[in-house]
Amino acid sequence: MLAYYVLIFLAIYIGLMIFLGYYGSRKVKAISDFTAALSSYGPIPVALAYAAVWSSAITFIGTPGFIYGIGPPGAQYIYLGMAGTLIAAALATYYFRRMIEKMKPLTLFEYLGKRFESDGVMIIAAITYVFGILFFCASALTGGGTILAVVLDVPFQLGLCLCALICVVYILLGGTHGTTLTAVVQSTIMTISAVVIFLIGFVFLFEGGVSEVIERASAQGEQFSGSHIFSTIDRTFMLPSVIGIFIGHIAYAFSPHVAKTVLILQDKRQVLPFLIWTTLIMSLMILVVWAGWGARAYLADPNLHPDYALPTLIVTAFHPIVAALLCVAIFSAAMSSFGPMLLTWSSSIAHDIYRKYIVPRTNSKTLPDDSLDKREFLYTRLLLIVGTLISIIIVWDQPEYLIIMLWTGFGATIAGIAPNTIISTMWRGASKAGAIASNIIGVVCYLFTFMVLEFTPFEAAGVAITLSAIVLVVVSLFTRKPSKDVLDDLFDVSDEYRKGLSQPGMVHKDS
Repeated sequence: MLAYYVLIFLAIYIGLMIFLGYYGSRKVKAISDFTAALSSYGPIPVALAYAAVWSSAITFIGTPGFIYGIGPPGAQYIYLGMAGTLIAAALATYYFRRMIEKMKPLTLFEYLGKRFESDGVMIIAAITYVFGILFFCASALTGGGTILAVVLDVPFQLGLCLCALICVVYILLGGTHGTTLTAVVQSTIMTISAVVIFLIGFVFLFEGGVSEVIERASAQGEQFSGSHIFSTIDRTFMLPSVIGIFIGHIAYAFSPHVAKTVLILQDKRQVLPFLIWTTLIMSLMILVVWAGWGARAYLADPNLHPDYALPTLIVTAFHPIVAALLCVAIFSAAMSSFGPMLLTWSSSIAHDIYRKYIVPRTNSKTLPDDSLDKREFLYTRLLLIVGTLISIIIVWDQPEYLIIMLWTGFGATIAGIAPNTIISTMWRGASKAGAIASNIIGVVCYLFTFMVLEFTPFEAAGVAITLSAIVLVVVSLFTRKPSKDVLDDLFDVSDEYRKGLSQPGMVHKDS
């Protein structure tokens, strides 16, 4: 009966996503609309979209699985992550956004190339992202495949393929408009469902309420007791990892698929409302992770795959209709970040690597712009399919922990790219040589500390991001900066921009 209800609600959900993808396609008049959609939406839709891109399957499957497997210290991941992300969101809206409005790049990598007057900076950052982000894409598909496998009682691999097929259809149709519109709906569903799952799966799971949940979980091991929420009983959440999680999420929020979300905000005066709404939505959304503790108390199965904990709790403890609705909501969460990430991945190859780097160096440079636009459009869409297939291959054998899987490759990506993005928007002194050295050192340091020294991925990310930022500053102090005219043109806009945040009627000219 549950599978029957799930299929009905899933069909409705899929139909809605495809409709929104089609509706978004009507807004696509050029390649810039498909890949960027600058200054297109108000603060509430953008806040919902931002929360959806940030949250994903990590919030609804990964972190509850962490808590189920290692105890309540796992909740530190999501709360530290939210704190770091909100700090980064504020920096992005007040600093990064002004640079984008001035330059009008289609991607973050094009911004880096213009900011440092260097195709080398652009291409190294793009290649870093192209290789690393696929682990994140794969982790998102893992979440969707997991929920379908549990509720439909099908093999994980079949759920994985169904999840990928559904998502790639609406991305192919609407591009950024499609992923934004679907993210708004997904985020609304996710926020409501998170509160419901928290109340049923943690607060009211037993007659004794939260106290009984903690008592039953504690009986299964010391690490599941309430006294260890902030303890270091598990190495995963010792101080170096905690610092790494916080720093890593600041860097993550400056990754291309997240940072681009703040760029679709219409009006400079909407920055503060956007930040307030984002904080509220995220705070409600992350309540769901505590149901992982409830799952430990209720299911008490040490052999259960951690990422199956929350879906299994919902299937076994909730009314079938409610369970079906919530399972579709969790599926929605898995899809919410996969679309933007995959689109950014494909546009990085088609726009930055092909259009901006390869074309000027080949005979294709003689083609008219409209022909190149059509070619880029085609390549972007074809690459969406290629990226989906690669993501499926990466997680064909399901990883033990979704979160660890995510950070395996993505930690190197943010360590290489984020320090350049953040510092270059705030400091005139960042140089091309500093940016290249920072990117390379960040990636190498992460891979070495994670794979050779066997740091946790969070520890490795914290060390690599910090070292990458230091290298950028130190090398920049002793090397040639971009031309003064370029820097003046970029940074002199800051006073005008900040003034516009407080004056009525200051709307972006393209909005």
